[in-house]
Amino acid sequence: MRAFPAVELLWRRADRVEARVRSYDADGIDLADELAQTRGIGELDVRIGRVRATAGVTLDDVRLRKRDGVLSGRAVLDGDELSRALPPRVELALVPRRDGAIMLAGRIGGAEVQLRVVARDGRVIARPEGLLGVFAGYPVFSDPRIDVEQVAAVPLPGGRFALSARARLT
Repeated sequence: MRAFPAVELLWRRADRVEARVRSYDADGIDLADELAQTRGIGELDVRIGRVRATAGVTLDDVRLRKRDGVLSGRAVLDGDELSRALPPRVELALVPRRDGAIMLAGRIGGAEVQLRVVARDGRVIARPEGLLGVFAGYPVFSDPRIDVEQVAAVPLPGGRFALSARARLT
């Protein structure tokens, strides 16, 4: 890890921080708290080879950058891992879309569903496709300290997806 000026990290402040990490266990860690702690850092560049996230989902090639208060993140997810991490009676799979839209299709409690995951009003929500989606949505991520502007998933070979997000600290 490199920081400038390095001593400033003791007070959670620095002009620039770079970190390269082989692996990181993030299960049980509050993502919003971790992101909010970057408030005192001007520029951030973190690369992690593999992250074990909630419910044992593994993310590869994780990158987090911060420039001018804007956070951008990218990670690679195996679509099968997401499906295995869901609770009983929830069977959803990422649907490959070239336009970057995050689409999930499958069954919840026996009912067939298609969900679109979007950034709206600073939150990440999953909403049903069709007319109901205009009125209904399930919050996936919401924190008043973080204003999510964009989320996307681009299909990669082998059933993997490049996930990305952009947000601002508020």
